Amino acid sequence: MESVGAGAIVIVDAESGGVSRTGLGFGKLIEYPLAFVETLGQSSLERAVHHLRTGGVRETTVLVHWDVFPAMPPFRDLAKDVVILAAVDVELQVALTLKEYAERGMEQAFIVRPNAYCEADLNDMMEFHRESRCSVSRASDSNRELDLWLIDSDIVGDSSVPRWEAGFLESAENQDLYFVKGHCQRIDHPRDLRRLVDDAFNGRCALRPSGKEIETGIWADEGSQIYRGARIEGPAYVGRACTLREDTLIRQCSNIENCSYIDYGTIIEDATILANTYVGIGLEVRESIVNANRVFNMSRDVVIELSDPNLFRTTMPDGKSTSGLGLMNLLKRTTSAHAGEAEVAEEVREQECFTNIQQVNTRTEFES
Repeated sequence: MESVGAGAIVIVDAESGGVSRTGLGFGKLIEYPLAFVETLGQSSLERAVHHLRTGGVRETTVLVHWDVFPAMPPFRDLAKDVVILAAVDVELQVALTLKEYAERGMEQAFIVRPNAYCEADLNDMMEFHRESRCSVSRASDSNRELDLWLIDSDIVGDSSVPRWEAGFLESAENQDLYFVKGHCQRIDHPRDLRRLVDDAFNGRCALRPSGKEIETGIWADEGSQIYRGARIEGPAYVGRACTLREDTLIRQCSNIENCSYIDYGTIIEDATILANTYVGIGLEVRESIVNANRVFNMSRDVVIELSDPNLFRTTMPDGKSTSGLGLMNLLKRTTSAHAGEAEVAEEVREQECFTNIQQVNTRTEFES
């Protein structure tokens, strides 16, 4: 697609995590920024960057607060025109980046906080911004404003240390609202993750699972291990380096995210298993989201933390439940999602598996 001549800044600040910005449910379920949560094989951060790139943005800068940077999962496809920076002072770095864009001839820049799935037409938004002659244009759907702005790059001024204050975008006077015609799904509550998965599986949005569609409505990503006797009733998704043991059943729009391990005889129905999660033998997980040893039940709207590691736990060797940059090394071990336990790795043999998905070079397409 032809470049729109604009830059973009994607912000993940220290308050983007479950506790500060997203309410009680997420605060108890997820300790790291929601932008890092992978859904159908891709984080909302990477999905937002991909949307900007396919929308024709010339260059994208990802600014991640220093405090949460260690929890950032690796990008599956990091392009040369994407720069990732860890910043102690995110607001100052935003101002410096805008000043650099302006000096390099990029007159406008998109500012994004990736806390929603949004199919905005960026070229149309750019045209709207130019015609409105406002210094700030903010995207909105029929409900309320979105954390997607298009601003003039010279808005911070010409001083050596440009001025940029917290809440500037929200309170800017010379701004107009741009109505997004495409699908929008905010991630304000844990059940919003399930709603987005359901929308994707049922074709209500452009989002599609990563990996390979091994059967109609069933996706398996690279390095996944599906044992003989395991059953998957689509639509369903099995992520990178995941393991489904014998007699497991995955059904009803369920998604198993990367490096998770579902043990013998367990049923996953209408549920999301977040990255790096072990689910024990003979369990029934329904209408829930599981993150390591924390389970959110949608019907009861409550998060339960379980202490028995035989039921639920993280698969990360260091005991952390975040994806982490160490995931790059973990993904090289395609024999087992339970990479931290030698006895499991020895037990897994390729000939025992129904399928062993490797070298799948697909990615989620985002169509405006």
